Amino acid sequence: QDNEINALFVDPTTFKIYVAAGKNLAISDDNADSWQTVPPLAGRNSNPISSIYAAGNTIFTPKLMPGGLDYVEFNNGSYSAKLISNSDISLLTDIFASKDGSRIYVSSRIKGLIISKDHGVNWQEIHPNNKTFVNYISASDDGQLICAVDSKEIVISIDEGATWRVLSTSVGSFHSDDAMIGKIYVSPA
Repeated sequence: QDNEINALFVDPTTFKIYVAAGKNLAISDDNADSWQTVPPLAGRNSNPISSIYAAGNTIFTPKLMPGGLDYVEFNNGSYSAKLISNSDISLLTDIFASKDGSRIYVSSRIKGLIISKDHGVNWQEIHPNNKTFVNYISASDDGQLICAVDSKEIVISIDEGATWRVLSTSVGSFHSDDAMIGKIYVSPA
């Protein structure tokens, strides 16, 4: 299971490729000619990575199983795994972060949307349209959020989660057999 790819992210500014295979993260900065593997955080449960998002020198790697939110940091030419939150953040499906990593948006199957505005020190639960199952999340720098919720609805907030509006309920299902199948993005206007 550790050699099956379960998440992929390509940084649009650096073109680095990030691949999660089970609990391990592999990174390439030369068009996949070579890979550097980052082992999971020592002493932590080794659940599979469910999604990847890079913001600057920080690579967020949420997991579907309980145990908080891990991340990987790049400093002085090497990568190291770290723990950003040890709270009961579980069943994480997707993640998005601001360019500097200060604002972090994590979607969950049981807690809705979980937001930190201070690099992961404090967290707030938000339930888009009163839903607790958030499949995917995307955000823009001006506080606009778009979520796929309850596997069938797309909702938007222009005030960082204070109010929500349904965009669509007719695009079909967003998951199959509890597996992640994609990602959504907010395009700049």
